[in-house]
Amino acid sequence: MGGNAVKMAAEHLRRELLQEAGQLLEVGPESLEIKDGRVGVKGSPARGIPLKEVAHRAVFKRAGGHLVGIGNYTVPDWVENPDPTQYGNISVAYPFGTQVAK
Repeated sequence: MGGNAVKMAAEHLRRELLQEAGQLLEVGPESLEIKDGRVGVKGSPARGIPLKEVAHRAVFKRAGGHLVGIGNYTVPDWVENPDPTQYGNISVAYPFGTQVAK
């Protein structure tokens, strides 16, 4: 369940980057795709810009501020605790874990 908020945050950041790339390429973000480290116009693979440059420009516009994806996941009401003694719990993420991304 904890991965849902991360997924939503990644989707949010992707939309932000496509919006920025759309301004640079003068097309709507719905006309763009991210592939092989580039943001390109669908159907015109030669017309594109490196994703790294899009991110750099977005950070520059924010005066050096971080690019942040926002995601919030709430456990649905239908999810029940499987332990009738109520000693177990359902959590969207456990804080004692370690996660690494490369």
